Amino acid sequence: NGALFWIDTKNQQVTIIQNDNSPVYRNAGVSRSKGFEIEGRALLESNWDVDFGYGFANSRYRSFWDSVALMDYSGNKTPYAPRHTYHAGVQHRRPLYGDTWFFGRLEIKGEGGIVFDDANSFKEGAHSTLNLRLGAEWEKWDLVFWVKNLLDETYSDHGQVTPGSGNSSRLATPRMIGTTLTARF
Repeated sequence: NGALFWIDTKNQQVTIIQNDNSPVYRNAGVSRSKGFEIEGRALLESNWDVDFGYGFANSRYRSFWDSVALMDYSGNKTPYAPRHTYHAGVQHRRPLYGDTWFFGRLEIKGEGGIVFDDANSFKEGAHSTLNLRLGAEWEKWDLVFWVKNLLDETYSDHGQVTPGSGNSSRLATPRMIGTTLTARF
């Protein structure tokens, strides 16, 4: 599967944090995001399959004059729009007995670096996480053990620039372990 995209946005609303830490909403002149996404899946041999995906996006302000901060952000990257995203996974399913199936899945997900502000002065680098799922499936039930961010990668998924106070960021979710029971009616 694949997709191409070209998105022009006029008067995009952006949030700017003032010196007193209060938000002000402004309209950026014009931004453009263009790129592509591809994804695929392949059956390797009996009960084994792999899937993958890659996305590329070039998202920038075409014109954006901030009349309060007296800054021209034209040409800058738009915040929270990674240039690269990707995922790849391998999964195995096999019958255990009767209508009971065992499955296991290992996947990697990642993205290129992102900027957190319109000036492109506060950034997070590229990162990836490894995820694992093991479980059993029955006709009406699934029981899954899962681990997200298996290697406990540390990175920020949100950041904010506050004039006079500096930058602050929120760390992404650390390793999470859980179990999910699903019933179908």
